[in-house]
Amino acid sequence: MNVMLSKAPAFDRKGLAMDAMKASIKARKVAGADHISPINVHDACEAHGVVVRFNDISMEGMYDRHPKPRIHISALRPLTRRNLTCAHELGHHVFGHGSTIDELNDRVHVADHNDPIEFIANQFAYFFIMPTLGIRNALASRKLNLGQASAKQLFAISSNFGVGYRTLLTHLRYSLNLLPDGNFQTLRRVTPKALRSEILNFETDTPVTLVDGQWSSPTIDLETEDCVVLPSELSSVPEQLDLVGRVPDGYAYKACRVGIGRADISALGTGCFVRVARRSTVGDREAGYIGLARYRYLEDDDDG
Repeated sequence: MNVMLSKAPAFDRKGLAMDAMKASIKARKVAGADHISPINVHDACEAHGVVVRFNDISMEGMYDRHPKPRIHISALRPLTRRNLTCAHELGHHVFGHGSTIDELNDRVHVADHNDPIEFIANQFAYFFIMPTLGIRNALASRKLNLGQASAKQLFAISSNFGVGYRTLLTHLRYSLNLLPDGNFQTLRRVTPKALRSEILNFETDTPVTLVDGQWSSPTIDLETEDCVVLPSELSSVPEQLDLVGRVPDGYAYKACRVGIGRADISALGTGCFVRVARRSTVGDREAGYIGLARYRYLEDDDDG
């Protein structure tokens, strides 16, 4: 799909958002996904013929169209940010944009971006990862009223869809128009650090994934040292996880080993594949996995 867009500030935001939503539905179909379930964007890119690589680069990400479509993502950013960045770069690919570089900037993924090319890529990313029917289903299955929903309840939904808590709030407020502004302003004041402390009952800077009783993804994607809270204790713990202990919403586990294992979660009545990638170190900074996305759950990666 090719869309010719002007760089002028004035453009039809509603029309472009609609185009982005329609394109995201088609793109999910190409990736073999339905209109409700969470999707792993890095795996989905492979279905679109786009290679994804995580690099030690000081930028959000880059889309390189020639000679072969490739997306480069900064391993220095949190995993949930990398997920959204990857969907953003996939949006550039789907809309036929040329090669782009998205620099480190807190405005890269906000809904009110003044560049129409970036705006449509942003909106595509939101709808691709958080489809309208999927978010509505997530709210309905949890019987959540957005006028009363707690930050922790919405954090569980953001964990399920692999995005940051504030990214979900932005989508609910501006893209889906489901969250009233007053509630949005109140909820966005809750910091991720405060949420992690509430969920684990102790302070930590370690990323946390909260799996509740309505979790709908077939996988739980983590990096070594990440924590995951499950709604019930595992009778058989896969070698990728270590038990931390009982917490208010279930049992906390730490990702300890790279690889893929299966966790049978009795509270869900089913199992999930726990996929753990290696956390790396860049200088004196912790970073995520570095290498081709397709090899992130293997002990060693090969750029082939």
